[in-house]
Order: sequence, then C-alpha cells, then structure tokens
Amino acid sequence: MMRKIYSQFIAVLLVGISVSLAVTIFMKILGGINSFFETHPILIYFLPFAGLVLAGLKTQKFFSKLETTHEIERELQRPERKISSRLAPAIVLMTWWSHLFGASVGREMVGIQVGASVSDALLTRLQKISHLVLPRDLILQMGVAAGFSAVFASPFAACIFAFEISRSSFAKIKSNLVPLILVSLLSFFIILKMNTPHLYFPSGDLGLQWADSGSWIVYSILLVAFAAFYHIVLEKCLVCLESKNTWLVHFLGGLILTFLAIALQTTKFHGLSLDLLHQSFLESLPVSDAIAKASTILISIASGFKGGEVVPLMITGGALGSALSSALHLPLFDCVAVGLAVLFCYRLNCPATGIAWIAFAFSLKLALVAIVPMFFVFVSRRKS
Repeated sequence: MMRKIYSQFIAVLLVGISVSLAVTIFMKILGGINSFFETHPILIYFLPFAGLVLAGLKTQKFFSKLETTHEIERELQRPERKISSRLAPAIVLMTWWSHLFGASVGREMVGIQVGASVSDALLTRLQKISHLVLPRDLILQMGVAAGFSAVFASPFAACIFAFEISRSSFAKIKSNLVPLILVSLLSFFIILKMNTPHLYFPSGDLGLQWADSGSWIVYSILLVAFAAFYHIVLEKCLVCLESKNTWLVHFLGGLILTFLAIALQTTKFHGLSLDLLHQSFLESLPVSDAIAKASTILISIASGFKGGEVVPLMITGGALGSALSSALHLPLFDCVAVGLAVLFCYRLNCPATGIAWIAFAFSLKLALVAIVPMFFVFVSRRKS
C-alpha cells in the first residue's frame, strides 16, 4: 500500500510539473506566432506552400506515424503499445508552422497529446530504473488530465475528461481518482503562476427563464444537429483523402483556404479567430460567420494541417449560439457560453466534460441548463 502511494505521489509531481511546463512553452510561443499572423495577414498567400512543407516533414521518420487524439483515446481504453516520445516535439513544431500561415486549427488537443506523450515516456522509463509501480492506464490518464488542465485551466473538468474518453469503470475511477485530481490541480496552479495564455471569457448571469424552455430545447437540437453534420462531413473527408496523394492534398487545402480569404476579403475566419469569439458575446452574428469558420476548420483538418479543432470549434459554437439567440429570442450570453462547449464536446464525445467545463468557466447555473444540449450530444453520439 505504501509503495503504491509513494509511486503515485512521485508520478503526480513529475507529470504535473513536466507537462505544465511543456504546455506553457508551447502556448507562449504560439501566442507570439498568432500575433505575428494577425499583424501580417499576407502570410495567408503562402499557406499552400506551408502545406507542402508539412507534407515533406511527414515523410521524415521523426514526423511520421504520430498518434492522433483518437488513437490516444483508443490506447486509453485498451492499453497495448507505448505512445511515441516523438509525438510531443513533432506535433508542437507542426502546430506552430500551421498557425504561422493561418490554418484554422487549434492548440488545446496538442496539449493533451503532449501530456500523454510526456507522461508515457517519463514514467515508463522511470519504472525500469526505480521501484515505481504504476498501471498503464493511470500513466496515460495522468498525462491527459495534466495536459487538459494546463490548456483549459479547468482541473476538475480535466479529471472527468480523462475518465470519460477512456470509458473507465467505476472501479477504475475509484482507484485513479485521487492521483488524477492531484496532478490536475498541480498542473493548474503551475500554469497560473507561469501566466500561461488561455481563453478568457466575460462574466454574466443566467438570463434564461422558464418561459424560454421550449426555445432552449429547439436551440439545443439545432446546435447538436450542426455539430453532427460537421462531424459526419469531416469523417467522410478524412476517409476519402486518406489514400490520396499527401502532397497534393496539403497544397490544395492551403490553396482553397487562401482563395476563401481572398473571396471573403478577410482572414478573421483563419487561425484561431479570437476576435470572432469576443464579437459573439457583444452582438448577434449572422449564421454565415459560423458556417465560414466551420468550413475553414474542416478544410484545414482534412488537408492535414496540425493543431486540432477544439478552440476553432468553440469559436464556431459561440458564433452559432450568437446567431441562434437572435432567431429564437434567447439571452445572448447563455447561448454563446453553452455553444462554446457543445461542438467540441460532440466531436470528442465528452458531454460530461462540457458540463464541468461550463461550471468552472462560467457558473453552476449555466452548467445546469447546458445539461439539455449535452443530453442530445450523448444520445446522438451513442447512436453513431
């Protein structure tokens, strides 16, 4: 028993510190890269050639055969092989490169991939030269929880996320709960001390009334339907393009994104689109803004640019919530705040995580009304 406690304590310290520091370095440099793109939008014209560079990198051993988020999820559910130690540095470099030229990709899933890679590499090797005894599922869950906590600044949602995507049994949750809470809290406090950049949201009170119940259900269904449509289209695109020429796919994807920027006469739908997020809370946006942002995400991910989808999907959900609030005569703040979580939770199939994140980022009252759309997420993903 003492050996188990000792092993978990050492693991919490090592994973919490190493992952939070790695994520801090990644996020701070990425912040500078995003600022550089925003002040030099002409870089969007070089996006097709940036895609060619990425395609070339993927032919090199260091950047090839890296685990995706979904592969890490499968490894969490059925631990069979080691996560590549190359994943953390390789995915970080490719994400920086994708953001520099305006690909509509995110950053949060990179933090989770970094967490899984660092935790697996560090603790697996340490077990060979020490007396640490740690089950494989705990090693991966700690890395994922630490990474989620570091990038989202939401430690309790991080624990739920690690359990939710690994489909943990009650016995596993009971066994791994304490170390996951500790590593999430440690990672959270370190990134606060390090001033790691994160998304910041305005505060507001719940504006929904009982009289809005019918409209809120309609809002929830429309939001989840949009998320389901995006999910289906992206999965079909990924399957269709998987066997195609990688160089051509990367180049054409970058070219289409460049033409979109020219046609729309703006790059606000490229990159992270943080201005679109802030605008969503201030006024009702046209639904075309959400469609345009979702389109740039879909093209970026399908054509192989790296960085994940979480923040772009959050911003898309916020823009869609802003548009629907006007159409359904619902409070703007409530619709945008809940919309932020629904799309990415549908994509990652983690509705409970979304409720916990809303409670931490906004309020418990808002999390309670978010149960309605998250229930539809749960039902829809369960059927699919």
